[in-house]
Amino acid sequence: MINLLKNLVNKFKSSLKHRIIYISIITIYVLVILCCIIPLNKEVTTPGVLNNPSEFITIGNSELGEVTYDKGNINTIGVYVTYKPTLFQYLISQNKDFSIADYDTSSDLSPKDNIKRSTYLKDLSIENAIITAYTSAQIKDSKINIEYEYQGLLVTANLPVSYSHELKIGDLIVGVTANDVYYDIVNINDKQYLAYVLNILKPLYSENKTFDFKVKRGDALIDIEFKWMETGSLGLELKPKFNIISTYPSYNIDEKTVHNSIGSSGGMMLTLAIYNSLIEEDITHGLLICGTGTVNESGMIGAIGGIKQKISTSQLYKADIFFCPYSLDESSSEYHNYVDAYTQYQLISKPTFKLIKVTSFNDILNELERIGEDNENI
Repeated sequence: MINLLKNLVNKFKSSLKHRIIYISIITIYVLVILCCIIPLNKEVTTPGVLNNPSEFITIGNSELGEVTYDKGNINTIGVYVTYKPTLFQYLISQNKDFSIADYDTSSDLSPKDNIKRSTYLKDLSIENAIITAYTSAQIKDSKINIEYEYQGLLVTANLPVSYSHELKIGDLIVGVTANDVYYDIVNINDKQYLAYVLNILKPLYSENKTFDFKVKRGDALIDIEFKWMETGSLGLELKPKFNIISTYPSYNIDEKTVHNSIGSSGGMMLTLAIYNSLIEEDITHGLLICGTGTVNESGMIGAIGGIKQKISTSQLYKADIFFCPYSLDESSSEYHNYVDAYTQYQLISKPTFKLIKVTSFNDILNELERIGEDNENI
């Protein structure tokens, strides 16, 4: 080996041709290494896989005599997201099925906080799915029951540009003090939970005043000063948090597998899977059903990210139906979710599935009921 190195060094010293070749090889090697290690402030989303949204939850307990039914072939779609990809990853991501967006480190959450946020959103989506599924199933079977209570607004994101970072992801806001008046935001009749708080705080924006959030963190209650940003935003993401007191039939969540996937985009399909296991009729009619969208406690469907990649993934798995969030309001995120999905859908030469727009969980039930009636008439 030593002789080989000496020979290379001698050739490098004695021959201009060899010097050019060696320098070129080293330069190319260094450039390749740099391409594989230099991160870019981008975010790349690529197609993923179908996921069983209810693999971590069991509805009913046979030992207690609780009867449940088939969940059906119901799937949500997971995508792969790479934050701050290398230059090499960025270059190979130039594909019509991939999406590339800017990642602003000064205003966007860090990758660590994004994971924390997505974990909390998954837990909230499970609560909302259970509430919506059981409430909807009660209409079919009066023995089905659920009791739950509102607990406050959960902080799922606090952007780097917000007023204070004493407020942490996972904090639960239970009250607000504005202009020396304390407002309990939990024991209220108004179910527009976030809107109720914003209406209290909006006058303080024009007055450029601070206010205090009463926050439950673990077993402690603390006050955190906060303020509107100049842009008219709080720089926060706040979501209603509920506690499910009891259900019939009961349910059990496997804590070991519940966070194998994270995020709230599986909420809509999780609701459908739980509902289908609560009622005797299989409303899926043996179809491979895919879909994506959040769900709130009232059964309203919300927009998600990576919709184009999820359309492509559904085609790969030869789905029969794809449910997509939609709103008549052209300024809403749900509207653009469907427009982006339909644009990608049109690029598929022979789609195996029907793209169906929905605004609420009831829309899904009505559509599946119509499909069942059509099948009976064939």
